[in-house]
Parts: sequence; structure tokens; C-alpha cells
Amino acid sequence: MNTKKNTRLSFDQFVIENDHYKKQNVFFVYGPEAFQRNETVKLILKLHKITEFDSFDSFIYYGDDFSNKANSIKPVIEQLQMYPFAQPLKTVVIRNFDEINSEGKDLLVKYALNPNEHSLLVLAAEKADLKTTRMKKLIDCCISVECKELRIPSILTKWVIDELKKRQLSMDDKARMKFLNTVDLDFYTAFNELSKLELFIGSRKIIHEEDVQKCTVLSKTFTVFELLDELGYLRKAKALTILDNLIANEESAIMILSVISNFFMTLWKLSALRSKKISDTEIKTKHMNEVHPYYRDKYFIFLKNYPKQKIEKALDYLLQSDRKAKLSMCSDHVLLTILIYNLTTNN
Repeated sequence: MNTKKNTRLSFDQFVIENDHYKKQNVFFVYGPEAFQRNETVKLILKLHKITEFDSFDSFIYYGDDFSNKANSIKPVIEQLQMYPFAQPLKTVVIRNFDEINSEGKDLLVKYALNPNEHSLLVLAAEKADLKTTRMKKLIDCCISVECKELRIPSILTKWVIDELKKRQLSMDDKARMKFLNTVDLDFYTAFNELSKLELFIGSRKIIHEEDVQKCTVLSKTFTVFELLDELGYLRKAKALTILDNLIANEESAIMILSVISNFFMTLWKLSALRSKKISDTEIKTKHMNEVHPYYRDKYFIFLKNYPKQKIEKALDYLLQSDRKAKLSMCSDHVLLTILIYNLTTNN
């Protein structure tokens, strides 16, 4: 079995291409997305026909158990150097690789540089500093799969559609929108909630909005940036729901006010630039450094809802709210609710 050098893949790439790596025997799976890490490990084991952890040929360890020098990683490496008894390969999976002490990590990297062709080693870590010499060596001698944190809602949308197909289910548009607005931006949560829905609908194959309403727990923890979207689109009801969620999760009222203020200052700047006949393309490329490129197009949609006079009125509301917050004239929740209501009311 030969290890292919310096092959770095995203989770999605590995899902598509994993069949190409049947003959590889050292894998490094890393990144903050726990669901993707687990799914990757499952795919690797399935690819190599490892069906169970039997304590004869296949073992699972946790890096936490080797966090100090008193617990040596050497017995684990000795297992890797033995021939398998019943399974196709002698297999070791080590989760929380990032928790292993430095000496243990160095020994595992040394093994990975010259692995036993009859063994399979899978290392999984939430964090990985790829700039260190040790990690560069590891990445260079194995198949590495990065499991990035889920940040863009459209990725979860695609995953839900694909997962429904696997389960031979469908979800109407209203149900899918309700589901995505209810569950957190997290694969584990979405997987569990879909499983509950599948049980709930029984023999039916279509999930409706009322099924999601009855069955799915509001697990989503919203961010203040999702609140900005709802303000931009003038969606009052959803903005107030997100505000309730932020307050329930103890987000700072001052922080929320600050982010909303920056949002309207950006809209004011864009409005001013447009009034000088500067093109939207030039504005996006030269004057929106404070906005992530993925979100810049949205701001031009928001400008349709907030002409110059309305932006100035919004900034006045924000100034009043800031003064009231500093003087503790009413509770944060009441103050912000009134603000959101005013900002999303046309007249």
C-alpha cells in the first residue's frame, strides 16, 4: 500500500473522490465541523472494508488519554506495526489528535512517514496548526481532509436536499424554508431533526410545513448578521423573532446597536457614492472593504428599501436608542424591539 503525497481535500471533494484512495493507509481529518469529521472517518473505514472495532485488529483511541508523557503512544504504534488477524487491515483511529502531547505527535508523524502497508491509521482533530514543521510533515505524507466550519446557509440547504434524496423523501418549499430557519447552522442538528421528522411522518414520503412546525425544536441560535438581513429586506416579523433569540442568548444590547449602526452607516456611504455617479461595480470592488465579498450584492438590494431620507431617519432612531440605553430608560429588550419596529416600518 503506497501513501500518496501531499493530497489535501475538502470534505465535499473527499465524498466525491474517496474511491480513488482505496490504497492509501494514512489519513488526517481536521477542522471544526464535527459531523463532517465523523462522516469522513466512516467513509474511510467503509472504503477499506473495516466493519467494526473488535479489539483484535481495529482500535479507537482518544488523544486526551495521551495528553501527558506518562501515557505513551508507543503501544498504539506497536499495534499498527503488527499484521491483522481477521480484518483486511490492522486499523487505528485516533480522535482528538490535537490533544496528544508533543512527543506522541512526533512519534505518530514519524510512523506516518513510513507506515506499515498492512495497517490503516486515521487521525482526527478539531484544530490543526498547519504552519508547524510537524504538521507540514504529516500533511505531506498522507491524505488530509479539511472539514470547515459551516458559514454559508446555502451549503446546509444543498445538504438537506441531498440527505432527503438519500432517505427517499421530499420536502415542499415552505417546509424546507421553515426547517432551515428553525434548525441551527450545523450538520449534526439538521441530521437529528431530519431523523425525527422521518419518524414523525411514518409511511408518508412528503414533509409539509405543519410537520416541521409540530416536530422540529427551535434549536437555531441566530446571529446579529442574520438580523441585519431581515432589516435590509424589511421583514419585520422575522427580525423581531431573531431579536428575541439574541436577547434570550444574552447578546449585548450595546453590541447589537453598534452592529446595526455600522450597517446603516454602510448603506449611507453607498447611497452617497451612488449620488456621485460611481458605478455599483466600482463601489463593490473599491469601497466595501468592511463587507465580505459574498454579501456585497445584498446591500444594493437593501438600498432599494432604504432611500437616503430613510437611512437618515434610521440613524436618528439609532442615536435616540443609544442615548436611552446609556441612561437605562427602559429594558434592553423593549428598547431594541421598538427600534426594530421603527426601522422596518415604511411610514
